[in-house]
Order: sequence, then structure tokens, then C-alpha cells
Amino acid sequence: MVDQVGSRVGPPVVLLHGLRSSAYVNWHRPGTVDAIVAAGFRVFAPDARGHGRSGNLKRRPLRDEGAMAKDVIAIADHYGVDEMHLVGYSMGSMVAIGVTALDPRVRSLVLGGLGIEGLAGRIRLRRGPSAIVRGTHSGLGVDRGLGVSLLEQIRVPTLFVAGKDDWLIGSPDSLAAAVPGARAVTVPGRHLSAPRSEEFRRAIVAFLLEVTGGAAPPRPTGPGPGPGTAPHPG
Repeated sequence: MVDQVGSRVGPPVVLLHGLRSSAYVNWHRPGTVDAIVAAGFRVFAPDARGHGRSGNLKRRPLRDEGAMAKDVIAIADHYGVDEMHLVGYSMGSMVAIGVTALDPRVRSLVLGGLGIEGLAGRIRLRRGPSAIVRGTHSGLGVDRGLGVSLLEQIRVPTLFVAGKDDWLIGSPDSLAAAVPGARAVTVPGRHLSAPRSEEFRRAIVAFLLEVTGGAAPPRPTGPGPGPGTAPHPG
């Protein structure tokens, strides 16, 4: 399922949640969707395959490597999106990196919850932050080839955001140094609590406004398709 919220004329922002989470838990409940919409953006917040309302992996298996990234591209195709800004957290950040490698419509990246230490040994990084090693998030849906040796190839504005007390992933600074022109910020919290902080929302909105030159003023969308009403393409 894909939530579509906000101005139909605003720059499209796709929010990609973390492992064992959902669009509601990572983005709706903390107020991130509302904050981005209030800034004038059009938001797409899918539940990744195997998560939330998109069902489990038995019903919606990974058909091939890169399936999650290809799902995001299918969503953009379905809605006729000409360009998009990707905001990911943890697993969602890895998916966002994969989408960027495959689709030239990506205009900017916010990569939350990624750091040089990796996530509990599951997001494994080679010595040297420029490559994310092949692997799965305990087999729960991060595509095996996702993000391999791709950080240095990113050529869009990129912001890394991590909780300052996130001992699972460590500092995002080294990863940011591997991406031309990228920068990193820390916000209060640990891995699970950082996305709930006001500073996290502010950092995302400020970055999106910066890279777009200011979003279009929000307009009423009427009673059309709202949160939870759109099927997941594919």
C-alpha cells in the first residue's frame, strides 16, 4: 500500500521506512509526513513489501535482487512522477541508494539511520565507507545486491541524519565524506527514537526546502485518494 498525501503540485517526496517498521510507524505517527506536507511537498509513503499493509514476504516475495528499489520506481511510474526526492531510514536508506543507482529521476537523498558501524551487524560496511557489502537484513527484504559500491557514485544532494546516541550504526560522518558534497547531522536519540525527534523532522524539511528552492504552497487536495487508499504497484 502507498499513502499519497499533500499538494498535487508540490515536489514529490518518497518516504522509505526501516526494517520491521511501516510508513505509519516511521513517518505518520512521529509527524514527519505532516511536517513535509505543510512545507508544500507531495508525499508518497509506501509500506515496503513484506512490511505493514503490503503483506509478508511469503505472500509478496522478493522476485529478484533489487526488488524493493524496483517497487519504488514502479510507484513513481504509476503516479507519473517526473522527479523525486527520497527520504529513507535504516533499511529504507539502503533502498534509496539502490533507487538512485537505477533511476535518474532522483533529485536528492536524505539517508537516515546509516553509519559506519552498520546496524547490529546486518548492514555491513567494508573497511572504507564507500561500499555497502552485499547482505540481507536477516532475510527480511533488503535486496542482496543493494547499495554495493554505490556511495561514491551518488551525484545528487545528500544529507545523512543519525541519532547522536545511536550505538548501532555509529557516526554518519565517514559515509558523508564518501559522497561528493554530502553532509551529515546528528539529532537527539538512538536508532529507534531518533526518527521521532522534532530535530529529525526539521532537518529533513530544511534540506528539502534548500534543494528545491522552496516548495509550492500547499493546496487543498479534496476527498481524492488519501492515506492508505492506493495499492502498491507490482
